Amino acid sequence: MKTALTADGRAIEASANAPPEAICPYCQAVVTLRSRKLMGNGGKTYYWRHQQNSKLQCVKRARIRG
Repeated sequence: MKTALTADGRAIEASANAPPEAICPYCQAVVTLRSRKLMGNGGKTYYWRHQQNSKLQCVKRARIRG
């Protein structure tokens, strides 16, 4: 996800100068800052990922099956 919350409830976007941990705005769980190298220009993109990735049932991560 691109946006998370700080400990005092402010929205923070994932970037190089963001804190290493924040809070998910949907399930209030801890998320960690991750980065991925871009193929085209060698830069980086940043995103928030749930710390308990495999065990967490966040409404944002739920997939619709049909």
